[in-house]
Amino acid sequence: MNSVIAKKLFAGVAVFSMIAMAAPAFAAAHAEGSNVNKAGTIGMIIGGQFRPYTSAGAFLSYGFNSWSTVVEANADDNALPVGSFIPPQDGSIIFSDRGADKGTGYVISGGSKYGFPTEAIFKGQGYTYANAMWADVSWMSMGGVINSADAAHLPGTLVNNAGTVQLIGNTGLMGVPDLSTFNSWGYSFAKVVPANNNDKAKTQTGVMSMRQAGQLSP
Repeated sequence: MNSVIAKKLFAGVAVFSMIAMAAPAFAAAHAEGSNVNKAGTIGMIIGGQFRPYTSAGAFLSYGFNSWSTVVEANADDNALPVGSFIPPQDGSIIFSDRGADKGTGYVISGGSKYGFPTEAIFKGQGYTYANAMWADVSWMSMGGVINSADAAHLPGTLVNNAGTVQLIGNTGLMGVPDLSTFNSWGYSFAKVVPANNNDKAKTQTGVMSMRQAGQLSP
C-alpha cells in the first residue's frame, strides 16, 4: 500500500518536473533606462514604471537620447504601470509647441517651467534662440517668472564661472570632474551660459557623478 502511494507520488513529481522544464521562457521587461516604443508612445523605463515623453522635443532635450536606441516594447514592458510624464531636461530652453501659451519660451527646472517677461531678460541671462527647442509643456506647472537678467540661474543650468563649467544645483554649484562625466549627461558646451554675480556668490557643494541608466538629472 505504502509502496503504491510512493510510486504515485514519485510519478507525480516526475510529471510536474517535465512540465516545468517544458514551460516556455518569457522575455523580461527591458532594462532600467531603456527607451521603448509602446504602441506609438515613447517612454523610459524608470524604477519599474513606463514613464512617457509627451513630445519629440522633450525626448531630444536629453542629449543622451537618440531615436536609434528606441526599442519596441515587449509584453512585459506593456504590463508595467505607467508613471508620470518626463519633462524636458532641467536647464533646457523650451518654447511651447501647443496650447494657450504656444510660442512662449521657458527655462525648465525641477520639472516646472519658468517664464521670461521680456526678451531683454531672456538674452540677459545668456540664453539664445539657437539653443532653444520646441516641446509640449502644456501639462507642466508654472514655477515662476524670472524678473531680472541678474537673477541667479535656476538649478539644472550650466554656467561658465571664470572659465570653469559648473552646474547650478539645488544647494550650490556642482563641479564637473571630467569630459566623460559631462558627456554622459548629454550636455553641450553650446548651452553653457555666463555665470552672473549671484551665481558666483554660490559655493561648490558637490561634484557631478557619471550618469547611470535611468537617471534624468545629476
